Amino acid sequence: MLNAKPNRKVSKTAEITTLGLRLDVDTATRLLRLCEKTGHTKSYYAKKALRDFLEEQEDYLLAIEALKDKGKRIPIEDVMKRYGLES
Repeated sequence: MLNAKPNRKVSKTAEITTLGLRLDVDTATRLLRLCEKTGHTKSYYAKKALRDFLEEQEDYLLAIEALKDKGKRIPIEDVMKRYGLES
């Protein structure tokens, strides 16, 4: 369960929240090494990983919804033939 609480105001429309993570030793070590090599912070990589994950999951959910649409479907073979992509 996400228990993120607003930490401080950045602007009238945006807030920053804090999220605590428990990492296994191997993951924490790898993260620290990466931070040392690149100069980025642990927070930078955590935010990037979470943004990337959310984007992928949102795309996945959109695809699932699109598959539920029972509209006209065209077999891939027909599409390839139409656009000259046959092998």
